[in-house]
Amino acid sequence: MKSAKSVRVRYDLLGPGWANAHLILDGTVTIISASNSTDALGSLLTAAGSLAQGQKDARCTWEGEQNETRWVFNWRADGLRLRVLEFGLNERFWDDKDGKVLVDVLVDRTSFVRAIGRAAEDVLYHHGVDGYRELWCNHPFPSARLEELRVAFQSQRAA
Repeated sequence: MKSAKSVRVRYDLLGPGWANAHLILDGTVTIISASNSTDALGSLLTAAGSLAQGQKDARCTWEGEQNETRWVFNWRADGLRLRVLEFGLNERFWDDKDGKVLVDVLVDRTSFVRAIGRAAEDVLYHHGVDGYRELWCNHPFPSARLEELRVAFQSQRAA
């Protein structure tokens, strides 16, 4: 399995109800789209928070109008396996193994979780809570989840 040395995430609000996550692994960019039918950034922060707290497995699902995207995280001895899987409109209840693989890579867990946190911090900095709500419409900015992630990192540093 391929291993990525560098991990960055950028989360862009495109307009009312639409966003793209740019997953940048060793300079290669994969763009993952989201609609506001799910709390995309919030669910990604929840999964990252679970990983930061030491859980071995986490996942989040982004439902779109025409597809579903699953982010699947599995902690292994050699790193965090990150898979991003896409399913068509009529494939939402399919097993993970049946999805179209957009990403399947090993990453450093801490680096990945920090990248998610930085992406959320950037969104908050550029749009603020009110601006986020205007663009994301159905879901408020996930402030509590971001704060939980901050606390998890502070706890790791103190230990």
